[in-house]
Amino acid sequence: MRFYRSEPQAGLGRRRPGFIDDPGFPSFLNGLTDGAALVELDGRIRLVNAPMERLLRATRADLLGADLARHLRGTGRLAADLSEGLIRLRRTETTGTLPSGRAVSAQLSILRQDDDPYAALLTLRELGAHPVASPARGQFRLARDSGRRRRPLSPARRGRRWPSGSRAPWRRG
Repeated sequence: MRFYRSEPQAGLGRRRPGFIDDPGFPSFLNGLTDGAALVELDGRIRLVNAPMERLLRATRADLLGADLARHLRGTGRLAADLSEGLIRLRRTETTGTLPSGRAVSAQLSILRQDDDPYAALLTLRELGAHPVASPARGQFRLARDSGRRRRPLSPARRGRRWPSGSRAPWRRG
């Protein structure tokens, strides 16, 4: 299975943003917790981060410049869906099991400059590895919040007056 068109269009100089070739870009990729790889449109891996190395059980030297299909051999539908997404230049989301035995969800996003595709970003997330915890209602706080409950502003403090003869609801007596 190949991850690229059978006849690449020669002579088309693909414009890409300058940050792709910046020496700091690989360190940005390494900051991601999911496996990430920058894949050329012909299916070759250009950049890869440490979580992707771990998921594919391959070293960076083995991955860089290699055909992505080689590292996804034996994954069935996962490889087929990603291949089709790269060929058709469209965003693809799929799940499958890697040769390492890890179940992953995969996202392939086509990167474009002035509406011309120049590469793809492949991200792999191990299923069950990053649980998304949603706080119970009313438990969300910013880091600087002390956790102390604050009273809602009274109508008088909001610029309104209490109706005549009534008291603030939290006052007794």
